[in-house]
Amino acid sequence: MITLYRIDDRLVHGQTMIKLLPNYPCDGIIIVNDEIAKNEQMKAIYQSVLPSTVKLHVFDVTKASKKLEEAQKSGKKYYIITKNVTDYERLYELGWVVKEPITVSCCSKKENSIAINNGFFLLPEEIRTYNRLDDLGYEFEIMTMVSKVPSSWKSFKKKFNNY
Repeated sequence: MITLYRIDDRLVHGQTMIKLLPNYPCDGIIIVNDEIAKNEQMKAIYQSVLPSTVKLHVFDVTKASKKLEEAQKSGKKYYIITKNVTDYERLYELGWVVKEPITVSCCSKKENSIAINNGFFLLPEEIRTYNRLDDLGYEFEIMTMVSKVPSSWKSFKKKFNNY
């Protein structure tokens, strides 16, 4: 079963180990990202930081759209983590609809990005993607490193609806 959907541009890192895994145990983490799926070195690094009880799976978006059904039906618990919201939109376009809230953590500052909140920067095309998925009923709980309480994308949408 899929117990957590997440967006974090760092994917697997200290917060995953210290906060998520102890509070929300899982058997496996599924990273969905085309670039990471092709990068054997990064896959090895991510697996090396996970406890031996947590298996790492990395799929490109197309393969993930087929494999996530197996994870959902499994008796094992899985996290789904992407680097950005665009991967969730592409999964939607391939038929995988997320009905649970998606937690959003760090979205680092990049060239041409817009500060949405502390520690949360998006490119204009990412803002448009959040707005489209919000219109489709997706829920996003934004919890950056400096947040004390999660914010919903809806709390930002009106301000950034013109993108």
